[in-house]
Amino acid sequence: MGTISYTYDHQWYVDVADAASGAPKYVLVTDDEGFNPSNNDASYEPKYKCNKTNPKYVTGRKTNIEMDIDIVEGQELQEWLVKHEDDINVPTSVVRVWRFPDGTSTAKEAAFAMTLSPIDGDAEGALKAKGTLSMTSDGWTEGTFDEKTKAFTAKPATPLAQG
Repeated sequence: MGTISYTYDHQWYVDVADAASGAPKYVLVTDDEGFNPSNNDASYEPKYKCNKTNPKYVTGRKTNIEMDIDIVEGQELQEWLVKHEDDINVPTSVVRVWRFPDGTSTAKEAAFAMTLSPIDGDAEGALKAKGTLSMTSDGWTEGTFDEKTKAFTAKPATPLAQG
């Protein structure tokens, strides 16, 4: 019988450092009602005359993340979102971390561009930052993430086999 994975086992971190600083500053995404990834596939669909059913080949994949985050004062991510409310295509990176019951974890990192809708809320609710993170890199880079130091380390590239 398998083990259920919970949302706290699957975490998201966003780089809130200024692009000029050079070093990323990853902050855990909290106070979110939604941080929902989806994939947009690029495909090639040839139309062969001799086939009734033609193939479809996925040639690439881009991830978009729709977010809905409560604005809580004193939180670094929320302050960064408020700072960039009127900006478009703000460069950042996102790390996705899976933590497993045996204490191990795996991580992936990719570059994104963030654009928010105006920060707003209903009459009796919290202010909300809603927007989209759109992947700008060619895909995810696999590696590890140290939750104490908030540092992502890419997995070394596998050398090509000599033939």
